[in-house]
Amino acid sequence: MSEAMADSPLVRCLAAAVTRDEAEAMLVRRWGARLRSIAQMWIPYYVYVIEGGSMFAIDAVDGSLDLLSIESRGEGRRIAHALPVTLPGARADELFAGKLQRMIYQRGFFRVKGALPRSASQDEMLYVPYWAGFYGKDEVERVRVVDAVRRTVEGAKLSQLVLSWLRTS
Repeated sequence: MSEAMADSPLVRCLAAAVTRDEAEAMLVRRWGARLRSIAQMWIPYYVYVIEGGSMFAIDAVDGSLDLLSIESRGEGRRIAHALPVTLPGARADELFAGKLQRMIYQRGFFRVKGALPRSASQDEMLYVPYWAGFYGKDEVERVRVVDAVRRTVEGAKLSQLVLSWLRTS
């Protein structure tokens, strides 16, 4: 364990289901471009438990990402390369209620078990692992992201979020 990780606080995290090599293969297969580098990173999410026990999470960076449906509260561990929590809890509550309501209407009320926005409560913070692939010659020009839990290549919203974070840090 590196010295930086030894000094980092213990946080709740989901376990990665994708290794570095698997993420690299997914990115190369999808874009066919030469990958400059790849790094694991963590995005913080506020966890909400709704009536009926279902758990959802909204990103705690700016609230722009889609809601995550989660099955586990994760496990405690020390991490490096986490995006900062910048979304205030009260604003997260507002965004969560709106996104949950949209999800209910899109999927159908009975397909979202016990989903009543008025009964949601912010439970805790959870960090979700991702792999970021960096492309470009001298500077990072593009970032592509793999969800290390769901084994999917993410879209433009998450790539832009990571690129913005890199440019400001």
